Amino acid sequence: MAETRAEIEIHASPGIVYNTLWDVARYPAFLTDVIDAHVTAGATAQLQRVHQHVRIVRAVHLSFEMDGDPTSFIQWRLTDGAEYLAVHEGSWVVEPRLDGRTCGVVYRVRFEFVAAVPEAVIRRLVDFTVPTMLRQVKAQAEFMARKAEAMF
Repeated sequence: MAETRAEIEIHASPGIVYNTLWDVARYPAFLTDVIDAHVTAGATAQLQRVHQHVRIVRAVHLSFEMDGDPTSFIQWRLTDGAEYLAVHEGSWVVEPRLDGRTCGVVYRVRFEFVAAVPEAVIRRLVDFTVPTMLRQVKAQAEFMARKAEAMF
C-alpha cells in the first residue's frame, strides 16, 4: 500500500477552495489527468457519487463516494475500480489562515493496486502527479477568487 501527504498554500477563501475541490464535474477543465467526470447526488447534500475517467499509469474508469464538511474537508473512498485498484481513499483538508483570504490545503491519499506495480511507477505518481495536481487546483481556486473579487 502506498500513501502520501502533500500541502499547498492557496490564495483564496475557504469557500472558494472548498467549492473548487467539491465541483468534481469541472475537474476535466483544469486537472490534466482527469479525462471525464460525472457526479450523482448522494443521500445528503454532503454526499456525492463520482465517476471519473482518469489517467493513473493508463486511462481507467473509477467510482468514488465523496462526503465533506463545507469549507473544511472532503474525503473519498473507491467504490468501483476493482480491476485496477484495491484501495483508493483520501482527503482534502482546508485550513483557513488568519487573513481569511488564504488557505493551507492538505491532500492525503492511500492506494493499492490489484496487481504488482513497479516502484518507479508509484514514485512517479507520488513525486510528479500529486504535486502537479495540487498546482492545478491552486491555479483554478486562485482564478475563481480573482473572478469573485472582480464582481465586487
